[in-house]
Amino acid sequence: MIMNIQINMFSDKYIGCQLMKARIALVLLILLLALQAYVRATPPMDYEGLANSIDVNKLKEYVEKLSSFGSRVTGYSGCNDAANFIVSRLKEINVSYRIIEYEVTVPLDRSSYIEVIEPISLRLNAYALWPNYVQTCKTPPTGVEGRLVYVGDGDLEDLDDKDIYGSIALIEFNSGKNWINLLRFGARGVIFIEPDETSYPEAIAKISSAPVYFPRLYVDRETGALLKQLAENNSIVRIHVNMEYEVVRSSIIIAEIEGERKDEIVAVIAHYDTWSVVPAIAPGADEATSPSLLLLLAEYFSKNRPLRTLWLVFVSGHWQALAGAREFMEKAVFGSEDIISGERKLLVVVGLDLSSDNNRLLLTYRGYFYDYGSVQVLSKYQKYVIPNVFDKYLKDSSAQLGVDLESIVENGLVVEGWWDDISGPFMLDIEPVTMAHGMGLALRTCGSLRHRWGTPKSDIKYVNLENIRIQALASSAIIYGFVNDPEFSVDWSMIKPSRIFYSPAGELAGFITAYGKVLEFNYTKNWYDRVPFALAVVTRSPSSTYPFMHIIVKCNETGGFVVHGLGVGSAIGGTVLWGAGGVQIIQKEGVGYYTEAYLLDEDTGLIVKAPDLGQYGSKSILFWSLVDSHPYQLTTVVFPCASATIIDLYDISRISEPVLLDSRFLNTPWVNIVPTIMIYDVSTLSEFIRYGFVYVPSEGIATIFTPPDSRFALILKVGPEKRTSVVLVNSSQLHPDGYGYKVQRGAEIILSAINASNDIVTIISTRYSNLKKNMIENIALEENIRAMEEYHSLCLASLKKRKYSKAYAYALASWSLGMVYYSEVMRLVNEPAIISVFFFFLLIPSVFFIERITLQFEGLKRLFTILIIASLILMIFYFLHPGLRLVANIPIAYLGLSTLLFFGIVGVVLAKSTIEMGSMIRRKILKHHVVERERTSIIIHSVHVAIFLNSYLDEMNETDFEREYYLNAFTNMVDFIKR
Repeated sequence: MIMNIQINMFSDKYIGCQLMKARIALVLLILLLALQAYVRATPPMDYEGLANSIDVNKLKEYVEKLSSFGSRVTGYSGCNDAANFIVSRLKEINVSYRIIEYEVTVPLDRSSYIEVIEPISLRLNAYALWPNYVQTCKTPPTGVEGRLVYVGDGDLEDLDDKDIYGSIALIEFNSGKNWINLLRFGARGVIFIEPDETSYPEAIAKISSAPVYFPRLYVDRETGALLKQLAENNSIVRIHVNMEYEVVRSSIIIAEIEGERKDEIVAVIAHYDTWSVVPAIAPGADEATSPSLLLLLAEYFSKNRPLRTLWLVFVSGHWQALAGAREFMEKAVFGSEDIISGERKLLVVVGLDLSSDNNRLLLTYRGYFYDYGSVQVLSKYQKYVIPNVFDKYLKDSSAQLGVDLESIVENGLVVEGWWDDISGPFMLDIEPVTMAHGMGLALRTCGSLRHRWGTPKSDIKYVNLENIRIQALASSAIIYGFVNDPEFSVDWSMIKPSRIFYSPAGELAGFITAYGKVLEFNYTKNWYDRVPFALAVVTRSPSSTYPFMHIIVKCNETGGFVVHGLGVGSAIGGTVLWGAGGVQIIQKEGVGYYTEAYLLDEDTGLIVKAPDLGQYGSKSILFWSLVDSHPYQLTTVVFPCASATIIDLYDISRISEPVLLDSRFLNTPWVNIVPTIMIYDVSTLSEFIRYGFVYVPSEGIATIFTPPDSRFALILKVGPEKRTSVVLVNSSQLHPDGYGYKVQRGAEIILSAINASNDIVTIISTRYSNLKKNMIENIALEENIRAMEEYHSLCLASLKKRKYSKAYAYALASWSLGMVYYSEVMRLVNEPAIISVFFFFLLIPSVFFIERITLQFEGLKRLFTILIIASLILMIFYFLHPGLRLVANIPIAYLGLSTLLFFGIVGVVLAKSTIEMGSMIRRKILKHHVVERERTSIIIHSVHVAIFLNSYLDEMNETDFEREYYLNAFTNMVDFIKR
């Protein structure tokens, strides 16, 4: 029986084991069937089919079409034509789309031209150049007239023997920044001749980051050849620049291809506009490759339904501080309740920024418009992007296509080195996405100079289609992966667009709308008025030489303006503090966004209202704003002004600009000598109540704004020690301290190294001459001053002979020597002045003692006696010592010392009265008696006794030993009384 029980137990265990195995097998079978069903339901990652759709001939066709519209600069007709072409193509391939319109402020060239006056009457087409900051250089209705002079490449040697002052200069386009030479020597305008080929560095050299008024035109080769012939005959021409900032409407086109997962969106963005230094001629062929690739992707995905919904976003306004990309985020993302609520999730936005100069790509998330990035921001990229892109999409596509795409794409998703080997500053259309806490990725060609960008010569013949094809394969593979990879997912909380986002980990993001106003202080009302139709500028970097950083907005009729997409907090350079009360953003000058405004005269084109840096401007209302709330209020102040442009604001000890920028980055200097510019009202020898300036140290150019008909003086100091480098006072032999330079409304004066040389030489020469008259000399210094004067004389003589190259060299030589010897001359002037002040300090008590020793009058008679003695001593000092004759403001110094001494005496009297009052309170109220010691009375009395004893001993003819014995005895007695 026991055996039967054991057999039954064994049998039950065996059966249970078999049942368990059967169950496991059934589960595995079900999982296998489910996996097979999933695989059958999931389309394969068909990189090969995608690659076959990248038709180079079709791409070339799109590039040719987009670059054939004349000018695709936002606001110009070619940009609208490009938008219409994109829409028509989307219609042809049956892709649904929507258009978002927005307003943007752009400089529009409304038919500029050249009018030949003599010897023939002729009108020639010409094209205005991009503005100098806000200054479009619009000419008056009558134009700007002058004799036509051809100057070749514009080198100083090319200018020699030509009459430049008052002329209209004709210059080759490939001349670098030599147009400044023409401005320096008084030309009224310049005409550039079309080159056979040119480059972006040449283009960007034709504009200044300071609002310099200098009309500049561009003509084609045929017109240039005709103008050369006319210049040989001393023809008179009149140039007309008709460019103004205007508000235009532009379009954002969003093509939408619905995927199986309708609520998951992947967007690809590229700009279809372009930029040229000659905005009316902007084919931008190389720049058209990115929107052309978007059209190819639209064709492919229209025939191959994606897993996720795909947005193909065509934006304009790229070169207007990413206006189109910022409006896309504002209207298509924050304006969509579905996305903000999370019903539809914008998982990733991929930006295309291709160039045919190279075939390598950089995958990055960061550009220079916001310069936004940190370890905290990178965490989501390290988790969701890097593993998928580099370990999956590129690897799988390379295997399918038999092409090594992995080596083409560099990883720029890093804290440092995210720029890789991209030359120069750049902006990305995905930056607003990243700034808004979304996940933006840019595929940008690296190792590329983008040599033809920004030029009127960016034609299709310069586009290397093979380089574009390789980049298109890699870009498309990454985009395809994000769109069709079923395993790709993102934590929505890590990428949800936010107006302001703070995390305890330190991530700070935000996308803020700012409402601004432009004001002007009204003296009558003692308050501010609004300024309509001004140009407001909102920028992270006021002195940046990268002109596309500045958000320029034209105000409405009430002086208001709106800006979408400002960054927040430390994302753009602020300081964030965490504490028990939450986050606190510290606002300070030089951090955040700077807001200023200008008003240009519609007729003359000159700036008539400029930023007010005086008492009623930035000193009362801070122009720097660290935006920390949505919406945010911006305010800036302007004032009525006239202007002057100053070039050659150098650190003259090195004969170089005070700041030398590293061209690879936005505002990173190789050398920074810390320049400080100071502007004075000559009539008061103090700072203007209202004034302004724009100084670009890396260019050595400044535009000064002061009240009309005022006279100003300027001093530039450089270095931590604030060493004087430039003194501009309009000095003369009759008035070496200077009359100041007068600015008038309707005209702009130009100052340069010639003026700086003249002022410093005149100041030093007249002051040293005055020193010599007063018997103060330094033989070595005198020789050096003589050399400086000789250089300056050679400068003026060369200028008179129109030898500009020599004149400029001599001006720099005399100026640099003058600044070296300026400190030596001032030392010779200051030392007698210091002795004079010290003498006056001793004079007051000395006169008192002399009167006591000699006359000993009382009352008013004593006072008048003291004044007479002081006047006599000062008169003797005036003839014996040069201090009083050298320093013009020595009476002010004496008055100041007298006032100081007077208040010192008053202070002593008050202190004595206070002590006496305290003693009275102790005696009469507190009944506390102490031995009173009148130290002041004892000291004064001891002086009187000393004077008396000295006189008495002199009369008694005592020996020196006996006199000293009596005085020592007296001193001991005083000491005993004090104790």
